[in-house]
Amino acid sequence: MENFAELGQRLQETLQTLFILFGGPGDRERLQDLADRFPGDKLIAAGQATVLETAALLARCHVLLTLDIGPMHLAALVGTPMVALFSARQFSKM
Repeated sequence: MENFAELGQRLQETLQTLFILFGGPGDRERLQDLADRFPGDKLIAAGQATVLETAALLARCHVLLTLDIGPMHLAALVGTPMVALFSARQFSKM
């Protein structure tokens, strides 16, 4: 979580743009904690958007930073450039 917060802060300093945080309903609290750690405009879409709405949002994104989760596959479907992080470590324990 600390690394994602630091990355978000650095990206916001460079890009100064809206960040959309995707996830399921159970991710909302963790994503809110993450969003609170860096400045700038953020939208937490976790548990708020349908699959089609998520795909539509992703289609408008400049880039997606993701783990190997559903939004990664939707971004590939709609042609959104992405950086996907993979690890042998279990991210669910973050």
